Amino acid sequence: MDIEPIDSEFSSYIKTYVELKGSGIRNMSILFHTLPGSVIGVCYYYSNGDREIYIDPSFWYHDNTTYLDRELLIFHELGHCDLGRDHEEPLSIMEKYHIGDSRYSSDIEYYKRELVGLAKKKDSSLFSPTKAHTHNEECSGIIRRDL
Repeated sequence: MDIEPIDSEFSSYIKTYVELKGSGIRNMSILFHTLPGSVIGVCYYYSNGDREIYIDPSFWYHDNTTYLDRELLIFHELGHCDLGRDHEEPLSIMEKYHIGDSRYSSDIEYYKRELVGLAKKKDSSLFSPTKAHTHNEECSGIIRRDL
């Protein structure tokens, strides 16, 4: 399988991620692809080591989608595809209910550092969800949101 390049629309987000992580990403493409229903992002792993992230353009370009929403989505999918992380406790970008959740905006730098292992995890017993989005449990890495 030939890996396609990363769409230029994602360049600034990837640059931030790579600088924070301290190393690059390999064998991965990140592209726009229309996804079914309200799915907005997905990570696919292949047996040859290649990985693909698809981002739904209707979410990305929607008037209500903020820069933070986009950054969280890219970092979340990179958490799956690049770091091999699953959905975890509520105080992580890898938590499955996060797009559009205001709790991340107040401390986004912590959440990005936590993702790549540069920050100690916060005590999740202090957390109470402010907003829940549905999630499709059948495929790791899919986040759904009603626009």
